[in-house]
Amino acid sequence: MDNASKALIIAGAVLIAVMLVSVGVLVYNAAVGSVSGGLVQVKGTEVELFNSAYETYFGENRSTAEAQSLINKVNAFNRTSSDRTISLEGTGQKASNNKYSLQTSTKNANYNISDTDWDTNGYITKIKIDIQSKGSTTTGGTTTGGTTTGGN
Repeated sequence: MDNASKALIIAGAVLIAVMLVSVGVLVYNAAVGSVSGGLVQVKGTEVELFNSAYETYFGENRSTAEAQSLINKVNAFNRTSSDRTISLEGTGQKASNNKYSLQTSTKNANYNISDTDWDTNGYITKIKIDIQSKGSTTTGGTTTGGTTTGGN
């Protein structure tokens, strides 16, 4: 009888040990899930912060100073970034030796600026800068008081 009671005590101790290990595994998995979720949230915030630095320039009837400021920001980023770049396209800019600048003949124009492409992580990779003549307005792809810029 003495051996049977010792066996029950040992079995109970083993059961308690297994339960403690199970609780430890659950706590560990919950902690890893929280950290992973936090990393995803930080990554999303990083993308939003990066894109917002360029999105402030987006819109219609942007001034020459705003377009030039955006171009300077893109050139500075491309110069210092080793893992990704932002390209510019459209009628309001020109490229030379991987450096962008405003078209010389359009220094007093207004510009329509928008993002056109993103990488798989959501970072802006392409920005479009189109010339809009001063004194003209664009509605549905037709321009009045200037040249036609095209529709959708």
